[in-house]
Amino acid sequence: MSRSARAIPLHALGPDALRQIDNVLFAEREREKLRAEKKANKYGAKRAEVDGIVFDSAAEARRWSVLKLEERAGLISGLERQVPYAITINGEHIAKWIADFRYVRDGQTVCEDVKGVRTPVYRLKAKLVQAIHGIRILETKA
Repeated sequence: MSRSARAIPLHALGPDALRQIDNVLFAEREREKLRAEKKANKYGAKRAEVDGIVFDSAAEARRWSVLKLEERAGLISGLERQVPYAITINGEHIAKWIADFRYVRDGQTVCEDVKGVRTPVYRLKAKLVQAIHGIRILETKA
């Protein structure tokens, strides 16, 4: 750091300076929210927020809420979201598939994907994930 640009501890700043910093940070967060909203999904899915988590679709957010209730009730355990699986063939990375949710039900690991549209790319990835990892994807309709 140069001599002219010394770090000043936050506690040394006055209330006006702290308010300005807070306003700048708030504006940056709001800009990020607007940017996220502007990115339109080509299939019409709208982003939704639950428990402070932003989901790619309202259907995925609703499913998360149901799975959280099931976890609290002890029906499932180890609930995770956005779990990546590599699609590697003959040592070469081809693609990756990201499970919307993964959890354990009745001793079995379940990989779940909330689907509104089953695209050709998704269908291919699902077959590859099953062949490579032995995972059968549970599809939940949006």
